[in-house]
Amino acid sequence: MSSYNYRTSSSPPPYQEDSRLLCLDGGGTRTICQLFILGEVTHRLAWDMGLIDQKTPHSVTQNLAPADFFDEIGAGGMGAFVAFLLTCGLSVEAAREHYMHAAPRIVHALSV
Repeated sequence: MSSYNYRTSSSPPPYQEDSRLLCLDGGGTRTICQLFILGEVTHRLAWDMGLIDQKTPHSVTQNLAPADFFDEIGAGGMGAFVAFLLTCGLSVEAAREHYMHAAPRIVHALSV
């Protein structure tokens, strides 16, 4: 994990061989499943990195941002909307709430 801070830098991150990539699928409204899985992945990454111990409940880690664990986040379709939310530094829980609020309107607008 590099010390590059995407929130304060105006230049692209430096190249590194050990980049951590998060790729999300499009999947339309099924994208919500990826967020539940990503919540578990984020919890396990926090444990692997020593940020929490084995007994820490998921409620403590639900505010961690995947952008702090992954160097690049990308996706297609509705997954790109989620990738945008996560890249902005939202936690999985916050991204899930935004997605649930916006997805019906986005899908409706695309079908008109």
